[in-house]
Amino acid sequence: LCAVIGALLILLTQKGDFSLPAAGWGICLVAGVAIGVNYIVWVLALKSGVYLFASAANSAGFIVAVLCGLLFFEEQLTLLKGLAIVLILVAMLFMGRYQKDTGGKTKPVHLLLLFLVFLSGGISSVTQKWFTRTLPEVSAHSYTFYSLAISVALLLIFTFFLPKRPPAQARVKSVKGLLPWIAVMAGCFYGVTYFQTGASAMLDAVVMYPVYNGALLAAGSIMAWVCFSEKPNRNSIIGVLLVFAAVVLAGL
Repeated sequence: LCAVIGALLILLTQKGDFSLPAAGWGICLVAGVAIGVNYIVWVLALKSGVYLFASAANSAGFIVAVLCGLLFFEEQLTLLKGLAIVLILVAMLFMGRYQKDTGGKTKPVHLLLLFLVFLSGGISSVTQKWFTRTLPEVSAHSYTFYSLAISVALLLIFTFFLPKRPPAQARVKSVKGLLPWIAVMAGCFYGVTYFQTGASAMLDAVVMYPVYNGALLAAGSIMAWVCFSEKPNRNSIIGVLLVFAAVVLAGL
């Protein structure tokens, strides 16, 4: 659905011009693989029962983007921005303690999944900045469409390795009930990827990704409380407050 949305928007906004410079194909390939891997390992981490750890690991991916911003994009890290990053890291430690308090236990396979969530999330963020720095004249719709289309291909390949599925009739009934939610998720995911890519052309990675991922971490905690009936405690509340403080510092 994300790829379909992208194709329709390119038809509407770029008069059907699907062309992409040669440099863009390599960037979109890296992005598509990173997005696909991130989705797979994130879902596997959720199924293993480490929801908040998965959310924290995904948010921690901003570290990869920040390091690349400093090393390859010649960005500057001010004192306030550095303090904001430290606050987010501390918030993640509190979220980890919250996961432990709520009974979550991690095994070696969980740690591997969390590392892959962290790395793939960070790489996908870096490719957004890479694309807008390399091809500033190309629309963010092109990046979003091609990277998501490549991730779809990767996910289709992954389905061949899944366990045996339920009978077709039962599967169709279950999917039909989820279609409205799937459509909403697809629209939101496309929008997030598109607007993040566009924002990366205007904001430094050392500002944008810590703020975004910190807010994502706080939202994940709130979802755990609201959707999964996990009761907030001191650690989770401190973590959320630290994230908001970091967002304020990063904006100064």
